[in-house]
Amino acid sequence: MAVLLLMLLLAAIFLRERFKQYPQDFPWTDFSLADQVGLFTPAKLAKLGAAKELCFAELDGVGISYTPMETKGEGPCLVSDAVRPDVSEALAIRYTPDGVAPSCPMVSGLVLWEEHVVQQAAAKHFGADVYVIAITHIGSYNCRRINGANSDKWSQHSTADALDIAGFTLSNGVAVSVLEDWDGEADKAAFLRDVRDGACDIFTTTLSPDYNAAHANHFHLDLADRGMFMPSLCR
Repeated sequence: MAVLLLMLLLAAIFLRERFKQYPQDFPWTDFSLADQVGLFTPAKLAKLGAAKELCFAELDGVGISYTPMETKGEGPCLVSDAVRPDVSEALAIRYTPDGVAPSCPMVSGLVLWEEHVVQQAAAKHFGADVYVIAITHIGSYNCRRINGANSDKWSQHSTADALDIAGFTLSNGVAVSVLEDWDGEADKAAFLRDVRDGACDIFTTTLSPDYNAAHANHFHLDLADRGMFMPSLCR
């Protein structure tokens, strides 16, 4: 019995210390953009959709420049938390075509993706002084059902909780395309896989050319709310 109590005490001490250092790894802690990416980051981002003001406060807290958009749509296509991210010191990547306005939780995820995944992958595969200056997208908000069907579930695009990524532009002028480079040059292909794999730790859904032919030219990233303990869909 004494040995069991000692083990329980040590386990409690370990969990307490880990909680202090890594709150992002516990399901009951609040989401914070100041934290590292953790075990429950995707689920917490998905839950931010019900806490618009908290989400805006997180962007403000880390110095993200953005423009809140007016409410649009109705029913399953109602969007009241869309923001247009602006290029700034805190968010260096420009999204092109200009004017894309995902939901606030999606923008929060993109902020984490840029800092912890995309820029690190660029330096790893193309040189320490190389970074991503622009991401080419093919849309966020689109009031439609999944796969454009008439009777399927509503797509995360219908609430701007998704973004499709087609390519990247590097500071040295090099362009990386999902369509052309997924199975292309070694460095570009490795970069694309790293940014895809890193997205899986941030978004609840990450689909790539490995998923199906419909995603041969883009990554689909979204924040479908599957519950706190369900794994992210990553393919």
